[in-house]
Amino acid sequence: MNITILLFGTARLLVGKQDLELEIPGNATVGEAFATLAGKHPKLQDLEKCLRFAVDMEYAEPSTRLKAGQTLALIPPVQGG
Repeated sequence: MNITILLFGTARLLVGKQDLELEIPGNATVGEAFATLAGKHPKLQDLEKCLRFAVDMEYAEPSTRLKAGQTLALIPPVQGG
């Protein structure tokens, strides 16, 4: 199945895009989708422990199951001043 990935902050810089389509197995979790994406973009692995995830604009845990056509956002920590 296909999902859309939205990338913010450092994740966007590491991948070089703000969004992309990702093919994942049916019934995959957020964590499994991230692992698939990190396999294609290994630099993302450095962010894994500090990322937040959102599915269709609601925060989600790595164990959340995904459905075809959903949007998964990768949200790294934000620094401000």
